[in-house]
Parts: sequence; C-alpha cells; structure tokens
Amino acid sequence: MIFAGKTTEPLDTTFGLVVFEAENETVARQFMESDPAVVAGVMSATLHPYALALQRKP
Repeated sequence: MIFAGKTTEPLDTTFGLVVFEAENETVARQFMESDPAVVAGVMSATLHPYALALQRKP
C-alpha cells in the first residue's frame, strides 16, 4: 500500500481511496476483495488501474 484515506466531505458523499502496487490485476483484485470492510459488506470497492504522471519532489 502506498497510501490510503478518505475525503472529508459529509458522510453521504464521502469516499475512500487506496493506492497500492500489485504484481498484476489478479493480485490487485484479491487484495481489494480481501479488505475486511469489503468482506463485511461495510464498504464496496472498485478496481481502477492507475499510472503516475506527475509527482512532487520529496
């Protein structure tokens, strides 16, 4: 996992975001679907492949 968090909007519009690196889509999907909150049905998850375009210097 690179980072995880959620927006600070009101509860009915907030959402979380987790950015992680995975070997391939199968591994990424397994990671996503094994999240305890997803398994418990508290949250839903959608997988979106992502490519970094810009990053600030540390």
